[in-house]
Amino acid sequence: MGNTYYGYAQREAAEQVDWSGVARKFTTMLDDEVKAKEEREASLDQSNTDLATLLSTAPSSENKELHNWILDYANNASNYSLMLHRSVKNGNMSTKQYTNAMNNLTAGTNQAIAIANKYNDFFIEQEKRRKENDLPAEMLYQGSIIQDFADFNNTALYIDPITMKVSQGKTVTKNIQGEDVRTLSENPEDFKPVSTLLGWMGETYGKFDMTGAVDNIAGNMAVSYQALNTEFLADGTKNPNFDPRISGEDNVRLNENYDKAMDNYITSYLQDPRNVSSILADYAGVAPNGEAWDFTTDPKAKGENMIYLSPNNNGGYSIDLDTDKGRELQKLAGEALRGAVDVKLPRKITMAETVDTKDFNY
Repeated sequence: MGNTYYGYAQREAAEQVDWSGVARKFTTMLDDEVKAKEEREASLDQSNTDLATLLSTAPSSENKELHNWILDYANNASNYSLMLHRSVKNGNMSTKQYTNAMNNLTAGTNQAIAIANKYNDFFIEQEKRRKENDLPAEMLYQGSIIQDFADFNNTALYIDPITMKVSQGKTVTKNIQGEDVRTLSENPEDFKPVSTLLGWMGETYGKFDMTGAVDNIAGNMAVSYQALNTEFLADGTKNPNFDPRISGEDNVRLNENYDKAMDNYITSYLQDPRNVSSILADYAGVAPNGEAWDFTTDPKAKGENMIYLSPNNNGGYSIDLDTDKGRELQKLAGEALRGAVDVKLPRKITMAETVDTKDFNY
């Protein structure tokens, strides 16, 4: 019994807990939690303060319409910011959700302020490039949309209540309870993200260099290929192109490798959607139905002459070359470019000695 008691006492001594050390660690953990919570709350408060500071930098314009446009947005953004702040404080949304929403709202506010500051300079630059004949039709179309949204008396900045992303939308008159009021349109095409509008305003690309492309392709193609005009081909079959008035022809188009080489050169220029739209709208001019090419961002728009610009991964709009319509437009642009190159390449026909040249009409 003594041995058993002795052994038990040893185990009790070996397993004794250092309660003072535990208490210190526990206190430190609680202090760290309190500190982390205070830092998180300070960060949340700072996000709210940063947005308020940003809104205070919004331009104050002598243009009454622009001034009211910005002022209305500033009021709405402040209210949304306050709503978000209360929601995260009350535990109705997570810190991550709050951070994402505030990031979107702040980014949209920055872009809205930038748009307000850039509108005037943008239109001056567009007009200058238009007069210099250096403005692609696609950019002219985008400019017309921006022009519509620059009507501050008939547009408003809209904050998505779910994502807090900012768009600019057109306003319409509605009769509500017997009174005419201005409210945002319900047509999706009457809205554009401010990031898209700002992106369009920052683009500076020019028209497709048709002359340079044609010269480059023609310069890289063989310019001479001698072919005799024989009644029968090498396999003994009758030549469908035989003309007894012609003894021979110097024409690179008769080279069996011509089409493949030409296709490769043409395709290299058609990987950029802007090149496709510029070749069609700036050079070809008219669609196969005889109507002038036009642009749209409305997927429901119909017409053989419509160049549909769809949302792309860069936040803007462009021809989607991976769709059936995009590939069709690409094919038509290729035909236009090929036709221009064809005019550039020489062709020389040698007439048969028995043919009177004054009667030759080929």
